[in-house]
Amino acid sequence: MISSTTWVIFPLLLLLLPIAFSQDPTGCDVVLEQGIYDTFRETQQSSDASSFYKSLCDSHTKYEEDKISGDVGVSYDLIGVSGGVSSDTIEALGSAICTTDEFDSTNYDLSTLDSQVLSKDALNAFVDCKKLYQAGLQVETKYDDDQEGITIDVWYVPHPGEPAELKITKIVLDPEDGWNCTGDLWTKTQESKTPNILHTEKQELSCKRKVSPVPQSVKGELVYARRGTIKILTPKGSVVRTMAPIYAQHMLTLIDVQKAVDAALNSYNATVGPILEAFKSKKIKSGKVEITNYEEPTFEKTQAVVFDEPFDDVPNIVLSLWGLDSRENDGAVRLIVEEQSVTISGFNIHMYQWNNNHNFAYYVSWLAYLN
Repeated sequence: MISSTTWVIFPLLLLLLPIAFSQDPTGCDVVLEQGIYDTFRETQQSSDASSFYKSLCDSHTKYEEDKISGDVGVSYDLIGVSGGVSSDTIEALGSAICTTDEFDSTNYDLSTLDSQVLSKDALNAFVDCKKLYQAGLQVETKYDDDQEGITIDVWYVPHPGEPAELKITKIVLDPEDGWNCTGDLWTKTQESKTPNILHTEKQELSCKRKVSPVPQSVKGELVYARRGTIKILTPKGSVVRTMAPIYAQHMLTLIDVQKAVDAALNSYNATVGPILEAFKSKKIKSGKVEITNYEEPTFEKTQAVVFDEPFDDVPNIVLSLWGLDSRENDGAVRLIVEEQSVTISGFNIHMYQWNNNHNFAYYVSWLAYLN
């Protein structure tokens, strides 16, 4: 996606972090990567891409210089983070993002990372991923670049002496109505009448978040998509993947513009469309009539209206007086304008005035329609 604010930060992270985390055999570092990505999206909403990148890498350069001189600081500046972040955080993120050196998460105590860099939920998901890997449940996770979707492949490699299969108990989506999911893992678990048994063959779960065409208010914040969580439940433990909300201030793309246009067109088609269609199908006719009464004002007059084509049935008539030429009477205007003798071919507009009230011209709009 293309954007103009913080949203642009994270394609940089996504481009650089996979290089750094590519050596992880468990596939769990991608969960850590997404956790850092989501945490920054949720906490550093004011930073743009270039400012964030420059701030991080400037601080990492300063940290490296301080390390050589033996004078490492307690904290280092990072735009959008009040009070800065710890030296461990700068070393971890700077090594991953500002250099091309391989980054191994096992070399760092991730619990020391600032919560504004890696949330507790993201850290727990990473730790749980490692535990499941040790238990034989293998997981590969891929996040869509636009953050609307996720693909999870799971398979089971039992340890010697353990059962050769693992049952998938259930897949839980949160919000339940916020996802569209497909794949054999989904079908075999949620739609099959028999238990889904996992073996060494991969099963895939592919889920797309339901993204609103216009921002929705959730807990006081405007989002296109709410926070989403997927849980794959097994006796060995649960595979949990969470995706941060897609905030309105993070997205301004051609896709969004198209979605907004589509939403406007849908609204138009639902309201104005039927009226235009009624006109096209000749279920609605309209016009204007001028009823003059200049030469000898009378108290009653009738004007005939003939439709250009007759209706299939007798229509309803709506009249609206939009103009009046009247002499200065006694300060009051007294008149009645009504329809009479309505047929499929036309009707009469009847004007009536009283109490010596003289009106010389009436300008009437009319609308004829079928239910």
